[in-house]
Amino acid sequence: GGGGGGGGGGALKLFEEISFYYMMRPEHTRQLQEQMLVLLVNTSFPSLYALLFYRTLAHADAKVRPTKPVAISILQGIHQLFWLDLRRHWRSFFPVYHMLKYDVVLNPQTAWRDEPQVLRLAMRIVNQFFFYFQSHDLQLVRRQSERDAAVATKRSSNSGGRSGSQSDVSSPSSPTSSAHLTDASSWGMVDDTMADDEHSDDPT
Repeated sequence: GGGGGGGGGGALKLFEEISFYYMMRPEHTRQLQEQMLVLLVNTSFPSLYALLFYRTLAHADAKVRPTKPVAISILQGIHQLFWLDLRRHWRSFFPVYHMLKYDVVLNPQTAWRDEPQVLRLAMRIVNQFFFYFQSHDLQLVRRQSERDAAVATKRSSNSGGRSGSQSDVSSPSSPTSSAHLTDASSWGMVDDTMADDEHSDDPT
């Protein structure tokens, strides 16, 4: 289900749980993905296909990643999901965007380096919906920074209590590393797909 502010930092949505399940069982999932490709002739199925398997795009091992046809089908379904979010003014599929952006497009270790067609399609989708999801992305970074600052403050306070007047070397105002802020584990791995040609490339 979706809602106005979807994609918050609470419990995982059902589609995230299911996609986690399939990601952790690549030997079973690859066969299932191939078998289900025939169902993509139904125009409503690509988005469901993407919800089931989007996390598999983040596999770093080329031996267990989806095949190229499967990856393209997942990306096409992701694209449909993002259009659904846009039309209904939701951010329900932000976890998918976050995964696609950080674990596929911006990940130098991505398993898709040898498949430029897949990478180009993923980049196109991220670029197309960048401004729509960016504000939510920045909110996530800000919340993570606030949590890190609170933890640093607590540690500093505890350390000060133990050592008397000795100050803690770690400052609560120290900037959080960019690697931590962009850690895909905060939201899970990410997904996209191309909608029909009649859709404009401008998400606004």
